[in-house]
Amino acid sequence: MSELRQRARATAAGEQEQQRQQPQAADSAQTVPAAQLLSAGVSADPAADALDASLRTPAASSNAAVDGDSDSEYIVCRVKRYKWAPPAGCENHVYEPHQGEGSQYLRDFILGVNDGIISTFLAVVSIVAGGGSNRTAQLGAISVAVAGAISMGLGEYLATKSQHHVNLGEYALEREHFKYHRDRELDQLRGFLLGVGLEGNLLEACVSQIGRSDAALMKMMQAFEFGGANESIERNPLTAMFTSGKLFLIGCVPTVLPFFWAPTAWDGLWCAGLCVGLMLFAVGAYKSRSTKGVWWYEGLENLLFGVVGAAVSFAVGRVFELLFGVDLPC
Repeated sequence: MSELRQRARATAAGEQEQQRQQPQAADSAQTVPAAQLLSAGVSADPAADALDASLRTPAASSNAAVDGDSDSEYIVCRVKRYKWAPPAGCENHVYEPHQGEGSQYLRDFILGVNDGIISTFLAVVSIVAGGGSNRTAQLGAISVAVAGAISMGLGEYLATKSQHHVNLGEYALEREHFKYHRDRELDQLRGFLLGVGLEGNLLEACVSQIGRSDAALMKMMQAFEFGGANESIERNPLTAMFTSGKLFLIGCVPTVLPFFWAPTAWDGLWCAGLCVGLMLFAVGAYKSRSTKGVWWYEGLENLLFGVVGAAVSFAVGRVFELLFGVDLPC
């Protein structure tokens, strides 16, 4: 028997002994005035004892069987449930829901659009700064847009599919552990629940209840051991591929189009720079809706990264022109 289980059962035994010595302690919470409960931020639930019924076994009233051993062990676990009372003055506070379905593809949106904007613009900055003509800039922008969209889409597909297969392998191994090493898995669960504040009889009752079901045990292990992995919100490889590739192409538009109506390469670069700057700021500001940050700060941060990258690309193009001193072929 592991040290963790011994410690938990010793705590449970101590609580049982204390309850036998003080039989009225379990019901002492009922004598607390309601006003005092409300001042502490909680209020009494009329169904406070309902949870006790789910923790009782036929063999012993108010007892919950502990998993595992051949000799029958029981623990007394009475749970008093209270309802949380909101603090004063928050009646008008609006409940804001979480991102929900589709939030797992937010990364593709930010990465796809930003990569399309920055990589395409930086490529044409180097071309124009190095002496390239307008036609050369057009070809460079289109080439980067197509190649980047294909690379981004295939990369996301392979990465997402690989992660999906890794998760499936981990889940299969975990089910094997349930079958052949269940005690070790329950000890792991006991440690996780200790970490969130459960202890004593309540801890053992939770471990026993969850340990009866492979599905319930798997959900707990997904939450604690696998970092919150959940099969229902995993990314679909095809969706990730088309989302990132499509958004990459959208990000290329403000760089590609100006060179088709500008009279010179430099005119096209200035126009593209203005469009790209506005779009980088807009993407950063939009990102703040999910990150809960300050919209203008997120926008300026995204814009700053683009400016730094453009400066580096411009320097590369100028160095190329100084070294070779010729115009790039059309």
